[in-house]
Amino acid sequence: MEACQADAPRAPHATTRPLRGPIAAVDIEIGGATIKAGEGVIIPFQSANRDASVFNVPNRLDMSRDARLHLAFG
Repeated sequence: MEACQADAPRAPHATTRPLRGPIAAVDIEIGGATIKAGEGVIIPFQSANRDASVFNVPNRLDMSRDARLHLAFG
């Protein structure tokens, strides 16, 4: 808040930036696609916890699944 008050012209950026989603901090390649540092990233949460390389049956609701490997709550 103090930073916005000290630099009032940047205040609108401070309030809208979180609404636009995460920004890649470094260049990275994922699944053959390159994401450059500074590019926006879309996280499709509906796909969370469905990684077949991590979960035996990724599309089944499994209440016994290791809770340390899920996306929810950080």
